Amino acid sequence: TVGTRMKLSPMLAALYANDGKRDAEYEDGMPLDISMFQRNSAKGMCVRCLGKGAAYVLDEDLMFSDKEQNIAEIACGLAKRADIKKLLAPFCETYGFDMWSDRIGDLNEEQLRLLKYGDGGKSKFCGFIPYISMLVKGAGSTSGRPVHLLTQAGMLKKCRCPKCNGTGLGEQASHTYFYGKTIAELEDLYMGDLYDFLKSIHEEKNVLLSEITSRLACMIEVGLDHLALSRPLPTLSGGEIQRLFLAVYTVSDMDSIIFVFDEPTIGLHESEKEKLIRMLRKLVDQGNTVVVVEHDGNFMKEADH
Repeated sequence: TVGTRMKLSPMLAALYANDGKRDAEYEDGMPLDISMFQRNSAKGMCVRCLGKGAAYVLDEDLMFSDKEQNIAEIACGLAKRADIKKLLAPFCETYGFDMWSDRIGDLNEEQLRLLKYGDGGKSKFCGFIPYISMLVKGAGSTSGRPVHLLTQAGMLKKCRCPKCNGTGLGEQASHTYFYGKTIAELEDLYMGDLYDFLKSIHEEKNVLLSEITSRLACMIEVGLDHLALSRPLPTLSGGEIQRLFLAVYTVSDMDSIIFVFDEPTIGLHESEKEKLIRMLRKLVDQGNTVVVVEHDGNFMKEADH
């Protein structure tokens, strides 16, 4: 996301660990730490969606609606996969099923229940529903294609995780506040609004807060105040990504690097172009070389060569 690429999300996590106020009912005596506010951490992720912010809902009725299909054809032929076939074959033998000839409509209620939910751990096959739930959570390294097929068939529907409301964060992060806002609420604000909110907080000795606002100011200067920290990088335009990287390098004080930008002024107003030029000048002043491909006349006039 924009926040992780700018190292702002980890800094916000540290801010909440140091200065966050937890709801009394979620106070468990354990001190807050940074990992509680990070989606990719075991302590910080939502236990339902494992930090993804989205959950799959399985339509069991649709999966077993075709009474003419045989067991091997259930869930878009999931049983034909080598990994599940190895578990399902002895399971079928134990309970007298033939996965290639027995149809769904031929099974009695108890047999269908066994296929759906397994036999409570007596065999290695856990049942189609738990197995698919495991695939969806990413337990298998080759889970992508079955999940894709089930989604296409309408048996799986992706939705906002109902437990974390799409934030991907666990209960501690969802009930810890910094001046009345959770970390997810701050990450969802446009950076211009986030900057204004944090600047309104007068904690002059808070070094973290100062560093965060300084980085946000850099993002605003390159015309990215309309982005939120929670915004995924693949959704950004080429120009936005270039300016984001420009901001990253500007705040990191790196030197002796050659930067090549391809039309970084696309989509910018004239005032924003002036800010961009100042940022590029700052890179040069730090000891870097900047090469720009541009068609904007005023921008080209600012070049040394």
